[in-house]
Amino acid sequence: MRVQSAEQSGLVLDAAGRWFHRGEPVANPRVAEFFHRAIRRDGRGDAYLANLVDGEEERVYFRAEDTLFFVRRLRLAAPAPAEARLLAALSAGAEVELAPEGFSQGAGGVLYARLPDGQLARLTSQAACDLGEWLREEDGQVWLVLGARRCPLGREPARPG
Repeated sequence: MRVQSAEQSGLVLDAAGRWFHRGEPVANPRVAEFFHRAIRRDGRGDAYLANLVDGEEERVYFRAEDTLFFVRRLRLAAPAPAEARLLAALSAGAEVELAPEGFSQGAGGVLYARLPDGQLARLTSQAACDLGEWLREEDGQVWLVLGARRCPLGREPARPG
């Protein structure tokens, strides 16, 4: 197995979901998409990019300023009020259903969603705009309202960065 440390790789995933290599943006969108799809965690929980090089596993570790995953877009899966569900387009290319109870707000108003596997994903500005359609504020509490379902937006503890 080939392994590169985060220091060796010089790769950083910033808080907005953009990739940088030694301080320079990764300009090729196909490379950035590949990186998002290649994210894994090792047994200690450290993040790396998984790849096969000449049939040998390669792990390229990187530094993440916030979460490893990002919600790019949100849409209703079922328009019927009693069955309203949210589908999320993720930075890794997958589309998943999100539980309304899994949304939270962090420092500076940053919005997060809990993915089906328990990982935390940060909403991009576009996804936050999408979510705004279903948010209501009452008596200082923000609620996610999907048809007849009302879920309070949780509070996310300060994130290391």
